[in-house]
Amino acid sequence: FPLHNAYFKVASQASGHGYDLFSIIYDQVVEYNSASEEMITILAGQRVLNLRIAPGGKTFVCEKTGGGLIIGNKGGILTQTDQGERPRWSADGQYIVFQITKDNGHEISASDIWRIKADGTGLTQLTDTPEAIEFNPSLAPDNRKLVFENLVSRHIYELDLTR
Repeated sequence: FPLHNAYFKVASQASGHGYDLFSIIYDQVVEYNSASEEMITILAGQRVLNLRIAPGGKTFVCEKTGGGLIIGNKGGILTQTDQGERPRWSADGQYIVFQITKDNGHEISASDIWRIKADGTGLTQLTDTPEAIEFNPSLAPDNRKLVFENLVSRHIYELDLTR
């Protein structure tokens, strides 16, 4: 089976016990041990994409097919949202930035950037500009700035989060 995103290490094990990894196989999140080659499906029945592993490797976020985010770990789902795409972790693993996009199935009509705490609380809208379509958020390593692209202007913007 092809492992996707397998370079994300969950936790280092003692020598000879291998590494545990999160990956996606056939739209499913799995945990894989490199020594035993054992694979366990974490979110059975959930079709997902855009898997991102938190710094420290014990938590992940992924996008549900059709929209919404799942935040989970080896035990399963910790929390989920009804909307959200393209999640990215903060460098300290405390927050996730993502976009909420509206479309008609053929054309994107709106998109803004949001932030949520890793435990699913503190949902905050970071951009609110109807004339722009903000996409692909990413946080600076110090979590003080957000970088994103505007699909309308085709420019990359930086937002100071300390204000």
